[in-house]
Amino acid sequence: MVFAVRKFAIPSKNTHKHVTTRSFKNFNANAFREDLKSAPWDSLRNCTTPDEMVEIWKNMFLKIADAHAPMRTRRVRNKNPLGLLLS
Repeated sequence: MVFAVRKFAIPSKNTHKHVTTRSFKNFNANAFREDLKSAPWDSLRNCTTPDEMVEIWKNMFLKIADAHAPMRTRRVRNKNPLGLLLS
């Protein structure tokens, strides 16, 4: 005899998603550029591998970006297209 077992869950109507984005509400482009200019980019010259260089660059850039446009998590409604499986 051949058979299969499949787990199937019907999504509930009240599910929400969380979306993380950057908040540019108080973003000042000139201050951001100035902070990028004043970052210690010379420290990249001491790197021995490209991977190390990318990691240091990414950390410096994200630190400045987080100061000017912080990350924000918002809850959004989960819209089910055409009401599939919820009727």
